[in-house]
Amino acid sequence: MKKLSILFLTAGFAVCSAVAQTAVKDALAGVDSSGGDRDWTPGIFIGGGISEGNSESINIDAGATMQRKRNTDELMLAAEFNFGEAAVFTDTEVEVQNPETGETETQTVRSKGDKLTNTDKITGDAQYNYFLSDDQRLYALVAGDYLKDDIATVDYRVTVGPGLGYYFFKNDDATFGLEAGPTYLFEDVGGVEDDGVGIRIGQRYERQLSENAKLVQSLEYLPLIDDFEDYLLDFKLGVEAALTGNKSLKIAITDIFDNTPAAGLEENDLSITAGIVFTLD
Repeated sequence: MKKLSILFLTAGFAVCSAVAQTAVKDALAGVDSSGGDRDWTPGIFIGGGISEGNSESINIDAGATMQRKRNTDELMLAAEFNFGEAAVFTDTEVEVQNPETGETETQTVRSKGDKLTNTDKITGDAQYNYFLSDDQRLYALVAGDYLKDDIATVDYRVTVGPGLGYYFFKNDDATFGLEAGPTYLFEDVGGVEDDGVGIRIGQRYERQLSENAKLVQSLEYLPLIDDFEDYLLDFKLGVEAALTGNKSLKIAITDIFDNTPAAGLEENDLSITAGIVFTLD
């Protein structure tokens, strides 16, 4: 799984290299990124699945987003809840007599038990950007993240801090920006409370794939200043395609790599969700 996180990290920075050509092209073309004021853009995401019969499971994914982009600033809010449970199966070996040969044989009998929770997570993200330049490229920011993950024994993890960011290109088709700044982290993981000052280095890329489809990708690297071996990697990739009216289909990949997880747990948490987004007019 560690190799998988490194793969996502590499992919994130590969995107940076790929879009550099677009940045140069936009700069030469003198892209007009002034734009106009836009109202709030709220959305609700609902997804999940259920199975019955020989296998029993249920998954629920729900979230909400809120964006406001104006000439002077932009605000982005997001929250998501993921829950899942599945039946546990146990195998028992029993001795039975073959009626034809009369010999005793060993057979495996599988029995289905109660459902156990395998996903129970709440996430929240908030970021406010205030533009410092007339071309809306350079901006000051305040960003915060929240995580509660019962399966990973994260009772809470909060990061918050200021920073500076710069959009290397920003137009109707694509945006690409890098951000950096100090961050304060406090958490309770595996029953151990901890806090510290770290560095947040972030990257965000959005691309309008077609008139009805868009891609959003982000990557954050958060090491603690006093121990760079204690760090988090947060990778997100989502593709959204319009269906009818105010509905669209969304598929998202989230990969969180914690270099110092709770004792006995994996460093990497990967999740893939799919569902319908309802844009509220």
